[in-house]
Amino acid sequence: EGLILINTEGAIIKVNKAFCQMTGYSEEELIGLTPPFPHWPEDSVSEVQEIFQNELTGNLNESFELTFQRKNGELFPAIIKPRSVKNMEGQILYMFKTVRDISEQRQYENNLLQAKKNAEAANKAKSEFLANMSHEIRTPLNGVIGFTDLLMKTELNAFQKEYMQTVFQSANSLLDIINDILDFSKIEAGKLELSITKVDILELMGQITDMVRPQIHKKGLEMLLDIPINCPRFIWVDGMRLRQILVNLLSNAIKFTKSGEIELRVKVLEEVNPQATKLSFSIRDTGIGIAPENQQKIFEAFSQEDASTTRRFGGTGLGLSISNNLLKLMDTHLRLKSQVGEGSTFYFEIELPSEKGESEQWDIETIKKILVVDDNENNLRIVKDMLSKFDIEVQLVQNGFDALGKLQKGERFDVIFMDYHMPIMDGIATVRSIRQVLNISAEEQSVIFLHSSMDDEELRKIFKELGVIQYLAKPLQINTLFRTLHKLKNPAMDALPQETVQEIDTNPIIATPTVLIVDDNHVNLLLAKSLVNFLLKDVNIIQANDGKEAIDMYLQHKPTLILMDIQMPEMNGYEASEAIRVLEKGKNVPIIALTAGTVKGERERCLEAGMNDYLSKPIVSEDLGAALKKWLLQTEILVKDTNIQSVENADIQIKHFDKEFLLERIHQDTDLLQVILEEGRKYLGNIWSVLYEQVKNEDWKSIHQTAHQLKGVSLSSCFPRLAELASEIEDLEEYEKNNIDRLIHSLEIEIEVVMGLIADELVR
Repeated sequence: EGLILINTEGAIIKVNKAFCQMTGYSEEELIGLTPPFPHWPEDSVSEVQEIFQNELTGNLNESFELTFQRKNGELFPAIIKPRSVKNMEGQILYMFKTVRDISEQRQYENNLLQAKKNAEAANKAKSEFLANMSHEIRTPLNGVIGFTDLLMKTELNAFQKEYMQTVFQSANSLLDIINDILDFSKIEAGKLELSITKVDILELMGQITDMVRPQIHKKGLEMLLDIPINCPRFIWVDGMRLRQILVNLLSNAIKFTKSGEIELRVKVLEEVNPQATKLSFSIRDTGIGIAPENQQKIFEAFSQEDASTTRRFGGTGLGLSISNNLLKLMDTHLRLKSQVGEGSTFYFEIELPSEKGESEQWDIETIKKILVVDDNENNLRIVKDMLSKFDIEVQLVQNGFDALGKLQKGERFDVIFMDYHMPIMDGIATVRSIRQVLNISAEEQSVIFLHSSMDDEELRKIFKELGVIQYLAKPLQINTLFRTLHKLKNPAMDALPQETVQEIDTNPIIATPTVLIVDDNHVNLLLAKSLVNFLLKDVNIIQANDGKEAIDMYLQHKPTLILMDIQMPEMNGYEASEAIRVLEKGKNVPIIALTAGTVKGERERCLEAGMNDYLSKPIVSEDLGAALKKWLLQTEILVKDTNIQSVENADIQIKHFDKEFLLERIHQDTDLLQVILEEGRKYLGNIWSVLYEQVKNEDWKSIHQTAHQLKGVSLSSCFPRLAELASEIEDLEEYEKNNIDRLIHSLEIEIEVVMGLIADELVR
């Protein structure tokens, strides 16, 4: 470090060799000089003199940075540390300063800064590359999956159908692999963030088990769902990511389990406070298990237990790594208990904001005694735990013989839960013996079947023959269980509000929609056009190859609905949507984004650009059909049942009115159906004007009460979407104008739709 000694006049009285080497001046050139010194740049003279005057008064800085000038004119930054020497009376005799040249440090920092900028640019380029690759890979996959889906709905012979099913499954497997790699890349780049929302645990667990039920049934495994009675109803979490984690763990469990059972369990570890609960989520299987030396390895990216696992079972080896990284974002991690040949349990513990929620009220007080017949001990335990909140005597047996023995001794039960799959004597044989051998009729003894799949038409015929009108799909869900018991003992519906109201005509207008399809890819255009033609019997389709052409087509044809691709040359989908919104005058044509991208925030960006909805490629008929039904109805165009052709495993109409479920509840009494719908029509005809006045007056308490009443009527009358909207309004914690306006608008449209469906039903 350089050293300068200065007297109180400001003259240099001593410098060391380091300072001379630093500045290029000799000691002889510097000693005796007074300010301004030659090593000060001209533009810093006044600043340095001010510092010197402050130092004379004893106002010393700890250290500061100053620019110096070498003899050759070169400038360099330096850190100055001033000190002073005082006499016994405290007067300053002279001052000295240490000077350290930090030009190399500054160069190093600048290099680091530039390297950081380069790394950020590279990371951005990587993200853009991934987004583009996602789009480029998904575009041909969109054609493969979409056209295969369409082709499978045509007349094919058995071999052709099998071949097409293989193509369809292979394409979807490839899509899963691509999604895994993209998720992993986004996590690595730190671009993946959580979206926290209020989630219904019962609903989420039901969705998850529904997703894996076909795989479970195909392998002949037992699926168990265990959610305790004391579990909170709602949690605040990223529902999509939690579902992704649990589905991944369940899929792995199914993949590596040849026989036995899979259990998805939620456990309450601790009620931290009334607004937070510590929960455990676990997936247990009876599969091949994992050797102790490999239990850590499987959490590493691209790793599996041994090199042959990928060949035997497939997969990228990314699933567990992605799940664990997602859990790290939630401040937790995956844990594992496993023994080779005995199975594995993957679990994680997490503390989440929670809410108990209002439990649904089931009128099952008349049920006092239940017999559960199942060869699976864990399922017996779960059913008993579910029923534990009621004062019900629950008896458990593990085979049909023991069940027959109890009945033969004269025991009777309000309900028997009968598993279908049991060794030696299955559920069908047991119930047949109850009816024919013991001569106990359906009126004397109610039976509810438990089965992993209810798609078998032959089974339904047998159930009907045996007087079994209720059956439950495994894994059992608590709400479904109690709803079934409620229906069993309460066939008549609660009376609807009897109000005298003015009848109004709200039949939606019937018209032929014009759909504009915008995409720069010929295959995508052809697929979208084919899907729309397949789903809508009477439709006028126009097409555009880019955003600019889309605007021209919009001005020329004024379409009813637009399907808009995002990535296009000339003008992309965002720009085209924004331009269309500017050109609109009072009319808001629904625009549905079609995108192969997976970048976080793309959905939000689509909505910000003025689009109404978002479909991710590859697009299949079920998803597009639901979107068309939703948005064509919202534009007051009724798409009749005959216009939306049947799609395998998808009934879009059920979203608005579940007629079959209502008929099931009232034991197929069509006269009662007409009465219920007539009362529903009267009620809905009046409720809108009541709700409108309450919103106008911002009467939050009345809005809340009306929404609660509307939800109850909608559930009783089997209007699911209407009940959902009413529930959303009821769940708002306070009057939020934007949310209220949005929900009321959707409610108005849905009431019109339901009124139209009621009108159609009443004239049949």
